[in-house]
Amino acid sequence: QQDGAAGHKKAERNGWFENRGIRVLKNWPPNSPDLSPIETLWAVIAREVSARAPFGEDDLWRFVEHHFNVFPVEKLNNLVCEFSSRLEACVGLGGKLVTREEVVKREHIGAIVSRALRKKRLAAKKTATAAAKAAKEAGKKSKK
Repeated sequence: QQDGAAGHKKAERNGWFENRGIRVLKNWPPNSPDLSPIETLWAVIAREVSARAPFGEDDLWRFVEHHFNVFPVEKLNNLVCEFSSRLEACVGLGGKLVTREEVVKREHIGAIVSRALRKKRLAAKKTATAAAKAAKEAGKKSKK
């Protein structure tokens, strides 16, 4: 996931990633922290650390380390799991900034569509089961 920054381009030109067997997502949009789970994590940590008003570099590093270490693993997993939703939202927005609200809205719409499809499949299964049962009954009646 390289955004075309000079340092990223140089490493790519030199084959640094390829030589280490690391696949790189090409053509990543520049300045796209809204798509990066780690940037979202850092934004949360920065808010929490700022609220504590560190006094000096030692406090800053201690607070950052503390908030990073106590960040719930479940929330971290959620950040990573919503990555594909963020990409879909970005495409749907024509490459514009993706907000958390947009991701939630799209996930909500996706959940509604999924429920509707499940209901439709269940109804079709019930119809097929009823039709099979009716056919079986009709077969029994014709044998009599």
